[in-house]
Amino acid sequence: MTTTNDTNGIGDRVPAEGYHSVDWERVTPSDLEGATVFDRHDRAVAKVADLVSSRDGHVQAVVLEVAGAAGIGDRTVALSADRIGVQQSDDESDLRVYLSMTDEEVRQLLERVGPTFPPVIAGFPR
Repeated sequence: MTTTNDTNGIGDRVPAEGYHSVDWERVTPSDLEGATVFDRHDRAVAKVADLVSSRDGHVQAVVLEVAGAAGIGDRTVALSADRIGVQQSDDESDLRVYLSMTDEEVRQLLERVGPTFPPVIAGFPR
């Protein structure tokens, strides 16, 4: 299991074996499209559905698609980019997205925000 050195699980997260941390400035929407999203316990919990960028192109939030039970009822939620880390394989063939949350916390967030469009960005005021 990957360990962390910070309180939210992202900043100084030790990269998975064969991976290194990537700065948001180097990430494009096409790089992350469909990337697997892992929780703080290294469990796959979602896929990247979209990115929310500022006018100057900086990633502000990541829209996650979280699968429902038995693949039915997929839901989306956006999380502020500061709650998410990105790692790339050393051979640059794969990108992984890591949350500062557990799978249970993601699902609790989905219940709190309910179905909205566009998705609520956790950490941003409504």
